Formats: sequence, C-alpha cells, structure tokens
Amino acid sequence: MENFLAKDIGERIKEIRKTLGLSQEQFSQKLGTSRRSVSKYETGDNALPDQVKLKLYDLGVNPTWLLSGEGSIFVEAKENKSKVLESLRLQIKDIEKKPKTESFLLNMMKDVIDLPIRGQIAAGEPIENHHVEYGSMSFPRALFDKSSEYFSVLQVNGKSMYPKIEHGDYVLIENCSEWEELDKSIVAIRIDNEITLKKLEVLRAGFFILKALNPEYEDFIIDPIERSDVLLIGKLRAILRLL
Repeated sequence: MENFLAKDIGERIKEIRKTLGLSQEQFSQKLGTSRRSVSKYETGDNALPDQVKLKLYDLGVNPTWLLSGEGSIFVEAKENKSKVLESLRLQIKDIEKKPKTESFLLNMMKDVIDLPIRGQIAAGEPIENHHVEYGSMSFPRALFDKSSEYFSVLQVNGKSMYPKIEHGDYVLIENCSEWEELDKSIVAIRIDNEITLKKLEVLRAGFFILKALNPEYEDFIIDPIERSDVLLIGKLRAILRLL
C-alpha cells in the first residue's frame, strides 16, 4: 500500500514539475534537494520527505491534491495567507477519514500561530517603518522554537533581494542582535529610523557588508564608526508568497 501511494504521489510530483515548466535540475533547486532525489520521488522509488512537502506547499501546491489526487493542483490564493490556511483546514476536514492523509499535514494546518503584519521592509532603498498592522498571517507552530513575541511579519517593498525574495512577499523575522552569528544570513537592519532587508557579511576589524541579491543594486560597506548607527533587528526565518 505504501509503495502504491508513493507511486501515485510520484506521478503527481512529475505533473507539478511539468506544469511549472521546469527540468528536474531546476525543480530540485526550488525543493532544496538533488536532481537524483527528484527523479526517485517521481518514480516512487523514494517516499516524499516532510520538508519537501512543505516546499511544495510554499509553491502553492494543493495538499489535498498532492496526497489524494482530488481537487486542483494549486491552491487559489485569497486576500492573505490566513485565508489560504483556512481553506486548507476545510479541505482537511473532508480528507481526515481517508487513510492516504498523513498526520504531519493535519497537525501542521491545525496547529498554527497568527502573527500581525507590522508594516513594510525595503528591498532597495531603506524606508520608514511605523509598525502599522495590516491584518495577520498564519504560520505552523512547528516553525517556532521560542515564544512568538520574538518574531515579526513584514511585507517586502522592492526588488533588491530578487530572485530569492520578490516584491510583495511576506517575511518572518526572528529577533537577534548578534552580528557574528548571522554572517552570510539575510537580515533586517535599521539605519536611523529606516529598515531594510539585506544579506549580511561580517568582515575583519569591525567592518561588514550589506549585500543585495539582485546584481542591479549596490552593496553597502559599513565601517566600525557607522556601525553604532545601525541596529540589527533579526534574521530571516521564513518567506511567504501569495500566488
């Protein structure tokens, strides 16, 4: 039964990839795995790991369709992620009695934390952030290894972090003030009263670089004197994209 289910899901994995117009190599990069693994998922030789399923759901794949073949391939995005999750909860009620439904999905969608959207964060020139709340987003509780008070949700304004982070994406930021611990991480930085999203690279002698992922944007080198005017807010923990 398990092998049969794996083959069914494998065929659907292949259909997702074809629908997105991606090669196995390109698809593997989006899933954070290898081309060989994608091949084995598609043939049903390997079961699909939980972390890969979560990547597929981030791409907008309908969990009901992936696990049972019912419904549409992709979830239709609503006004915000909270409404999408509510739609998934309703779908889960319909498939809970079916043996093909896997327990991790049910737990993930039922046990969520709602966080307020506190405003925007620049991906380009820094912008002021007044901590205005624009509704809320729902996240699986499994994402949090500490109190939700240590996390903030912001909407990205700009294209300097493209292609990893697109204009309009929502980012989950975990509070952290230790510069050296976040070397090579994507971080939220406050400069004076403005906040921006950059990749941090720590250099010697107290220097560091704030890098854009989009080559059309310039990097910034901050020296030890300027560093006193810069506040490290935290690191990127998750990205949500409404399709």
